[in-house]
Amino acid sequence: METRELRYFVAVAEELHFGRAAQRLGIAQPPLSRAIQQLERRLGVALLVRTSRSVTLTEAGSVLLREGRAALDAVDAADRRTRRAALAATGHPGLVLVTKAGASSELLSKLLDAYAAEPDAVAVDVLLCGPAEQERLLRDGRADVALLHQPFDSTVGFDTEELRAEGQVVVLPAGHPLTGRAHLRMADVTALPGLPLPRWPRADGDDGDRVAAAQPVPGPRRAGSRRDPPVGAVHVPRSHHENLLKIKPS
Repeated sequence: METRELRYFVAVAEELHFGRAAQRLGIAQPPLSRAIQQLERRLGVALLVRTSRSVTLTEAGSVLLREGRAALDAVDAADRRTRRAALAATGHPGLVLVTKAGASSELLSKLLDAYAAEPDAVAVDVLLCGPAEQERLLRDGRADVALLHQPFDSTVGFDTEELRAEGQVVVLPAGHPLTGRAHLRMADVTALPGLPLPRWPRADGDDGDRVAAAQPVPGPRRAGSRRDPPVGAVHVPRSHHENLLKIKPS
């Protein structure tokens, strides 16, 4: 299977429309259709179900989409890292480390200082990203090393080393009944009424399925008044809580 064929199929599988996929790839639609048909014949399976109105994936097509994305990410990663290795000899950053902005700053400083002291250390470029983007940047080769947070970030296929285990901190509204307790159990937090379930972006980086654990729970509306200040709670790693913004309701 050629890389070109995989790119063609992934485009069609993501767009579920040959015309849009062809436009995205910058080619005409007929050769794209022929390429997908040739791929199906070579594999001996149907990847797509085509009708006059729609294109859908078969079970085999869904598997190839998942595996094809991973394979293309690996190819892109190899290309980026090879080019970066060549640039390192000219003084450009030879290593890209990605971490979530505002998190693990103390740990990051210690890691960079320790690495800089190594005799064969190369220049390091620190890439800051949004929540749960580290894994995607690491898989597609835009980063070489990442600071990940389990169990939120998947480490499947990575060589990993545990750097630190830390407790979690519960952030509560002022005056909440639980603020008077020095320690809480996870069961105490999850039992709070109306607390949204924390979710994380999907592997493709889409935030559409994410609901922030700190999302406020609306208070009751009173006639002739603004909505009451939001009430909510969130549990975060201890290293994160100092970076949370305190937002005062208007």
